[in-house]
Parts: sequence; C-alpha cells; structure tokens
Amino acid sequence: MTFLAPTDIQGLLRFLQRWYGAPKSPNMRLEESFETPRELVEWHEIAAQWGGAITSHNYAIPLPDLAAEDGKIPFWVENQGTWIWAFDPNNENHSVYEREPSDEPNPWKRTGERLSEFLIHATVLEAILGAPSTKIAHGVEGDWLWSQEGSQEFPFPTWNWPAPDSRVLFGEN
Repeated sequence: MTFLAPTDIQGLLRFLQRWYGAPKSPNMRLEESFETPRELVEWHEIAAQWGGAITSHNYAIPLPDLAAEDGKIPFWVENQGTWIWAFDPNNENHSVYEREPSDEPNPWKRTGERLSEFLIHATVLEAILGAPSTKIAHGVEGDWLWSQEGSQEFPFPTWNWPAPDSRVLFGEN
C-alpha cells in the first residue's frame, strides 16, 4: 500500500498511474525559468501529462501567472479563493506558507512543508476529493481514527484547510 502515500516525485508518478491510468501525453516538458523552483515545474509537467485531470477541487496557478505577493509567491488556490498557498522564493527549501485572502492585512503562516512535499500532499488530496467514492469526516476525535484497524496517517504535516488539524488517512477500508 505504499503507493497510496508517495513521498517523492517518482512515487507520485506511480501513484498517479495507479489512480488515473496511463498518462495521455507522457514526457511532457515545460520551459524552465530561473525564478520558478524546479519541483513546481516538474509538477506542472506531470499535471500536463494527464491533461490537468489530477486536480478536481483546488488548483495550481499557471506558471506564467506566478507573481510575488507580500514577499511570497502564491502557487496554489482553493477553488473558491478562500485559501491560498505560497512559497518563499528566498528560502532554498521553498518553504510553503498559507493564508486566507483578505482586504485586511493578513500575514502568511508557515505550513511546515517544503514545496516538494506540499505538491505531493495536495495531489493526493485532490485525487481523494475527485474520487467517485470517498470518505471525509469533520470533527472526529483522533483517538477514534487511530483505533480503526489498518488506517495509517499520510506522512505529512496536518493542514489548516479545510479545517484546523486536517489530515489524510489511508488504508484498505
């Protein structure tokens, strides 16, 4: 079941092939830019292989539309525009930050993930949200989740979206 929790770009490709089938346009290559992190370009190349079908809810901002905002570069947006994620272009690991868009000053908050981790995490979550059948539970106590036989937590930090302390679990059931 390790294919359910990819931790690197090759694992993500295996996950996507098992989840969506063979890519429609394999070996897609996009033009690289000095300012755009390689892992973000790679993710867009992968998404293009499946014709953009790997996102069903939230979405990546197209590479040509990336622009700095308060010292960070937004790259991922919740489908209704109520949450936004950005990377720090001045950080070698490209730490990811988040915030709710607002007319009022609203500081970026660090997520605890690097860009490479976030993209894998977000892609798996998108697969779940777009699945024909899925289970999503809000307000469930962690102790109950861990008591369910065969359930494992996805190996990345919890998120504040769609609710504080959100996490992805996987298992046979």
